[in-house]
Amino acid sequence: MLIANGASVAHAGAVVSLTLWVTIVSIPIGGQIVDRVGHADYIIVFGAVATALCIGALPGFGAPAFWCVMVALAIAPSPGAIMALLPRAVRPESLATAFGTFYSVYYAVVALAQPAAGLVRDRVGGADSPIVFAAVLMGVTAVAHLVFVAMRAPRMPERA
Repeated sequence: MLIANGASVAHAGAVVSLTLWVTIVSIPIGGQIVDRVGHADYIIVFGAVATALCIGALPGFGAPAFWCVMVALAIAPSPGAIMALLPRAVRPESLATAFGTFYSVYYAVVALAQPAAGLVRDRVGGADSPIVFAAVLMGVTAVAHLVFVAMRAPRMPERA
């Protein structure tokens, strides 16, 4: 998208590199914030929505380096909070299988999202369409987490 909008390869690479470096630093700090503040469910949903909005701002609001850094900062607290969900959601004796399943599904989705974004670009046209697709996927993350929260809500105790 950056190159299609006139950036040089070097400039586009520098923006993406800056984003990744900020993410490398901000994700552990985000995990510390979640540990201290708590409220992981709110942080996951807020982080996914904020990230979706920042990604969505990339094509139309100029200053791509700013928005890329904002994406890196918005997403920072969520990964640690998401990884901490699984041990709370399954029994300890099932944790290894649960993590194996989680990572299998996660990497399958990551692998399929890239060609899906390319398909969106082919169908819709324009270099911005994969970015909008990524923003939508982050929004879906927020919705999926809300569904997860609803599913794990305490149930009424069974009568003996």
